[in-house]
This record gives sequence, C-alpha cells and structure tokens, in this order.
Amino acid sequence: MAYLVNMAGEHKTTVQQRLKALNMTQARLAEELGTTPATLSRTLGSDLVRPDSHWPAVLKKLGLKLTLEPINQDERPLTAAGVPYTGDAETDAVLNDFPDILERVRRLESGREELISVKEVAKRLGLKR
Repeated sequence: MAYLVNMAGEHKTTVQQRLKALNMTQARLAEELGTTPATLSRTLGSDLVRPDSHWPAVLKKLGLKLTLEPINQDERPLTAAGVPYTGDAETDAVLNDFPDILERVRRLESGREELISVKEVAKRLGLKR
C-alpha cells in the first residue's frame, strides 16, 4: 500500500525524475500550471505536509511515510491536443501550442482543406508581391 508524500525533500527529486521521463522541463510545467518557474521551484523545495500541522506527528506515531508515485505507470499526461506527450520536445510543443492541429491534419488528409502557397494566396486576393 502506498501513501502520499515524504517529508525529507525527496519529493523534489521524484518530481524531477517524472519530468525527465515525460521529457518536460520544470519551466514548461510552471507555464502549464500558470505560475512562474521561481514560484514552482519554491513549492518543490517546501514540505508537502506543513510542519505546523498534526500530520507529521500522526505519520511518525503510526510509523508511516508518505511517498509520491505516478497515478498509473501506463497513463501519461495529455497535451493540449488531448493526446499523450510523445517525448519529442518539438512535437509536444506543437501539440500544446496548436490544440486543434490533429483535426487540421485530418481535414487536410480527407481533402476537405488544401494547402496553398503564399504566392497563390496573393494571386487569389489580387495582391502584388
């Protein structure tokens, strides 16, 4: 049986290992959480259980320690496009920056949309380059 969170700062190492496994930087995690890298760094360096709460005493008395572990080893976090991170930084960035990219590709592949050159756009709009 696993419990959550340790008190010795090992949680920061666990988070860093998980970030590495997901090919995600701490800065990108901060961005996705809507915070700054500095704030996230302070958070990761702090205790997960506040020392002034009764939890440390309860855990000690019951001989328990809290640990971090992935919810499901096979379950990877999803990009903004709704698919798991690929591990390729460039691909993952595109999937996050353009959540509708997969639908766009589907429309292109099905023939519902076409790619045209800048010259063709200018020609269609009657613009001179």
